[in-house]
Amino acid sequence: MNALSTKVEVQVRRDGVEYEIDFDHGKTKTKLHEIGKAKHTGTTVTFWPDPDIFTETTVYDYDTLAARFREMAFLNRGLKIILVDERITDATATPVPRFSRPWAASSTS
Repeated sequence: MNALSTKVEVQVRRDGVEYEIDFDHGKTKTKLHEIGKAKHTGTTVTFWPDPDIFTETTVYDYDTLAARFREMAFLNRGLKIILVDERITDATATPVPRFSRPWAASSTS
């Protein structure tokens, strides 16, 4: 994903510490550094697809991503995925699904 993006931001929370690293067109922009204390663990990856590589579209279909993440959560015990569509300006417009194995198992048809 990094080499296919104009920008990537990664935050990692572990051992009570939050770290961050940033990339620009696949190259490290900001080295891994500590940004503070963390109460939880996990990783957040935010990326901006490169329109020079993805020439057909850089717009993603929410339902397609939700279905794929639901499958991933079902197949990987303990994996939690939170999908947020930041294109929606009204936070009450669409509930944010939290995909975890029990939810995915009961939601697949």
